[in-house]
Amino acid sequence: MSDFLSNFDKKNYEKTISEKSGKKLAPESHDPMPGDETETRSARKKRSNKPRTHEKETVEAVIPEEPMSEAEPLETKSEEFTDFSNASEPVEGEFEDIFEPTEDDLEDEATPAAVVKTKNTEVVRDEEEGTSRFSEEETEIDPTYKKRKRLKIIIFTVIGIVAAIGAYWLYYAYTHVAMPKFTGKNVSEARAWASENDMKLDVEQKYDFDKEVNTVVKQDTKAGKKVKKKSTVKLVASLGADPAEIISLPDFSKLTKTAADEWVAEHKAENLSILEEYSDTVEKGKFIRQEINDKEVKPESYKREDQAVVYFSKGKETFEKNVAVPDFKGKSKTDVETWVKTNEIKMEYKEVDSETIAEGLIVSQSIEKATKVAKRDAMSVEVSTGKAFIIPNFGDYTPETAAGAAEGLTVNVKTTFSGDIPYGQLISQSVEAGSKMKVKDLKPVNVTYSAGRPYLRSCFGTLEGDLEKLFFTEYRSKGANITYTTYYVDSSEERGKVVDMSAYNQYVPMDYVVNLGISNGSKASKPTDTQTTPEEPTAPNDDPES
Repeated sequence: MSDFLSNFDKKNYEKTISEKSGKKLAPESHDPMPGDETETRSARKKRSNKPRTHEKETVEAVIPEEPMSEAEPLETKSEEFTDFSNASEPVEGEFEDIFEPTEDDLEDEATPAAVVKTKNTEVVRDEEEGTSRFSEEETEIDPTYKKRKRLKIIIFTVIGIVAAIGAYWLYYAYTHVAMPKFTGKNVSEARAWASENDMKLDVEQKYDFDKEVNTVVKQDTKAGKKVKKKSTVKLVASLGADPAEIISLPDFSKLTKTAADEWVAEHKAENLSILEEYSDTVEKGKFIRQEINDKEVKPESYKREDQAVVYFSKGKETFEKNVAVPDFKGKSKTDVETWVKTNEIKMEYKEVDSETIAEGLIVSQSIEKATKVAKRDAMSVEVSTGKAFIIPNFGDYTPETAAGAAEGLTVNVKTTFSGDIPYGQLISQSVEAGSKMKVKDLKPVNVTYSAGRPYLRSCFGTLEGDLEKLFFTEYRSKGANITYTTYYVDSSEERGKVVDMSAYNQYVPMDYVVNLGISNGSKASKPTDTQTTPEEPTAPNDDPES
């Protein structure tokens, strides 16, 4: 068959046509044909590198080299070439010269045709040489085609199912998250997890004595279960011990500090503070006192929410003597106060006058400079009050000279009766003798001298209206409580004059009452119209008859 088809190449076809028409082909000058002896190696190589165009023209023909399956008949279809399978056989020798095979055809026959599902006849044209040739491919029916096709369908179906499952798994994994175990953990961990995974938390808080504050007690969703994002997770968190619960306080005076701390921890009394402080009298570790802020709360009605403090002793505080005392002499009191506050020293300030140190400056100190002292040690300094005024002893002066006893000092002199101090002696002075006073702080000094024992003088002829003034001025103002009573008698003396006295012109006690007789004027003549201004009463003569 290949021999037959080889006669249809360009060269043999033109030759056949020319012979039938009685014409000869003009000789062509062309390059050596492939396979010619005259073709050089370089020409052959050049020809192999030139581009060729391939035009496939399918000619389906039945080549019964192998028996065909009845189940799979071969369909034939003519496209461009006429099927010569039913043509009458040529007369012997008619086409022998025309279809004589060429070297190229022999080379093609030496190369086995590829076995594919369809049989194609390929026309290959060499544009450089202007020739064409036919190549033939055999068609073979593959009995495993349907099986392999079904296998492919199954494989692609499985791949599709796996891809769908994978896509759903990715979607589920992206929209769901595993629920952790929050029980026993702090609720802050749950809040952080919810924020990170786009979840909502519904936290219910309840008092629980056994769980610390903000500890998760219960969760509705079990740990490990997948939950959808943006959904709500319910938790129950502890508020700790109930603050309104009554927990009666023990007698801390019978407990040590360690035992008190254990009691607070056991009862979770977080508002009860156990403190220590130094004490010079209470042994270390012993109870000092307890204080409840609300005075109406008693130890037996104490609630966990009430504020209270219990103090225990740290013993006597001791400090190292590592504070050097400065030289305070001539420095101000303010400088000393600053140093005292910084070093916690117990300082006593004494005021003294000084003729040389100005007021407010330090005159002396109880501890010498550069001496080491400890915190809370005691010392003292003397602070100058400036130049002082010394109050004299007015006992050295008389009532007449006391007023000028000290220059610049105001002295108020007073005399008073005394039952036991002789006349002219000092009874008292308002500022103690020898006292020192600042010049700017000077004030009057009241000095009292003795007027001796009270002496009741005669007051005959004195008008009754002048008696009150007389007794006050002469006696009561000087410390003697001498008073009088009056009665009226018939007399020739002018009405209202003293005509009788129970005692007169004699020493009397500091407390004394004298009876005075007053004339009623029943026997006296009427006074003239001319009235004279009454004179100041004078003390009557000692001799009543005169």
